This record gives sequence, structure tokens and C-alpha cells, in this order.
Amino acid sequence: METSNMRKELVEKIEALQKLEDTKEIATHLKELKEDFYNVARIESEKQLEKFLEDGGNRSDFERPKDEFDARFKEAGDKLNERIRSFKERQKQEELKNFDKKSTLLNEIVALKEEEHIGKALARMKQIQEEWKAIGPVPREKAKNLASDYSLKLDEFYYGIKIYSELQENDFKKNIELRKEIISQIKQLEEEKSIKELQVLLPAYQADWDQQGPVLRTEWESLRDEYWNAVRKIQDRIKKHFTDIKEGQKESFEKKKSLVEKVESIVSSLEAKPKPSKWDKLTNEVLEAQKEWKKAGFAGKKANDEIWKEFRKKCDEFFKVKESFFGDLKDKLKGIKAKKIALIKEVSDLKDSTNWRDTTKQIQEIQRRWKNSGNL
Repeated sequence: METSNMRKELVEKIEALQKLEDTKEIATHLKELKEDFYNVARIESEKQLEKFLEDGGNRSDFERPKDEFDARFKEAGDKLNERIRSFKERQKQEELKNFDKKSTLLNEIVALKEEEHIGKALARMKQIQEEWKAIGPVPREKAKNLASDYSLKLDEFYYGIKIYSELQENDFKKNIELRKEIISQIKQLEEEKSIKELQVLLPAYQADWDQQGPVLRTEWESLRDEYWNAVRKIQDRIKKHFTDIKEGQKESFEKKKSLVEKVESIVSSLEAKPKPSKWDKLTNEVLEAQKEWKKAGFAGKKANDEIWKEFRKKCDEFFKVKESFFGDLKDKLKGIKAKKIALIKEVSDLKDSTNWRDTTKQIQEIQRRWKNSGNL
């Protein structure tokens, strides 16, 4: 498939995202499609540059032509980005409101410990737990402490008003089994290969854990420790995944940085004005650096763009100097050729001369001028 058709297909897919209702799904697909579009555009640009140079253009004058797909890509991307930004802002405000609601419920749990009527306290506690479940997510940075505080206050409530003796032993056993099942589900995530799935499933299991009822104090510590050990293994794996990505990008950046320095060194060496015979070697070194660049990998959007501009600038400098050098050399050779043609004509004009002595002197002078006129 031609790159222009590929860009068209990608633009149509991006435009189609506007019909989706799930903004999170839009954000995920948009990021992937934009990366694909940029990669296709880069490949297309490289081909256009090669054609441009073959037609006699200067690398520094090249600029990838923009077409309707670029305009549609930008327009659709801007609309979706604004939708995502607006969604995230609304989500942030909603999470803050949810945090305030849950904080209010925590204060009410504390106040319930003073309720003398156990029946009323239990009824209200049941309502609080239902309300807690119905409230949506809170800011991520506050979620862990809030959940921990909630669990602690639940335990303090049930122990504080001395009602554990009135709860059925079967409920404790059920809660223990439910929590063990959640721990088992989290441990099974170690077999999951998709990091995206881990990012979705782990928070879901953690939310489920927070909604479970109390267990015997003698069981709680071992369950809690087993739970957090399982959670941290998955969290560490997710963290390592993104750390590896950053390290890979850092490694790619260092490779590309060294290539910039390599081409920069070659450009600096041009100040010594190398002989024409050395230009092929220098040109091959620059072309090899460009091949290695393509194999170096992705260095992160911002860093990759910046280092690419620097690399391209140094390559352009090299080819500009080369073009100027051989332009001057061509002019010089043209002048030498003109001189030699003129000398040939002078010799030709002497062929019919019968004055051999003067003719010999003239030819010797022409030979001297021939030697001094330069080499082709």
C-alpha cells in the first residue's frame, strides 16, 4: 500500500474515533494512530527527499509537501485532544468531589462509635458502606491512604462498639474466603503478558478488596500482608516495564547523540579542505551514519524530534559543503579544459608553417603552458 493511502486510512480511523463514547478508549487509540501516522509520514518524507535530491534539489531546501490528509489529521487530532483534555479535567474535578464525599463518610464512621443504640449504628454503617461503594474513583495519589483509612476505621468501628460477638461466624469465614479469592486473582496476574491488562485488572481487584467486610483480627494481618505482597509484585512489574521503555529510549538517544557527534566531526574535518579522492570515503561515512540512525530506535517524542533536527542539520551542512566543493571544482576544471582547447588550436594553426625553427620554439612554449594549465 502506498504511504499516501496509508495516511488516508489512518486519518479516517482517527476521524472515526469521534463517534466513540468512551473517552479513555479514544485516548488509547488516538495515541497509537498518531504514532503510526508520524512513522508513515516520515517514510514518505524520506522517499520524497530522495526524489528531490535526484532531481537536483538541495537537501536544505527540501520540505515535505502538505496535503489534505495532513490538514484533516491536525483538525481531527485537535478536536479529539480537546475532548480528552476536557474529559480529564471533568474527571479530576469529579474525583476531588468523590474524595470529599468519602472523607465526610469517614468522619461519620468515627462519630458512629459514640452511638449507644447498636441497631441504629449497624443500620447506618450498612448505609455508609453502600454509599461508599456508590461513590466513584478518587485522585490516584489519595486512593491508597483513603482506602487504608477506610479499612482501619471499619475495624475500629466494629471492635469499638463491641458487636463482633453479635456477628455470625459464617460472615467472617465468608469474608476471609472472598479476600483469599481476590489475592488468588491478583497472583494469577503474574501470568498475564499484557501490561495494559495489568493496569486495568489490578485496580479493579484492589477496589473489590476494599469493598469486602471485616474478618477476625487474628486473620487480618496475615491476609493483609499476603494481599500487599501480591499487589506489589504486579506494581513492580508495571513499574519495571515503563522503566525499561525509558531506558531503551535513553539508549536510543545516546546512540543517536553519538551519530550526531560523528557527523559533526566529519563536517569539522572539511575545514582542512580534503582532496576530491577523499570525498567518497567521507560521503559513505555520512550515509552509513544515516543508516545506523534508522536502526537506533525511538528516543521519546520530544527528545527524538530535537536530536533528529540536530542530526539533519549536520548532514545538510555536509552535503551543502560537498555540493559547493564540487561546484567550484567543476568550474575550475572547465577553465582548465578551455585553456587546453585553446592550446590545441594554437598547435593546429602551426601545422602548415614551413618555418621550422620558429615553429619549434612556439610548440615548446605551448607545451610549457600546457603543463602549467593544470590537470583534468
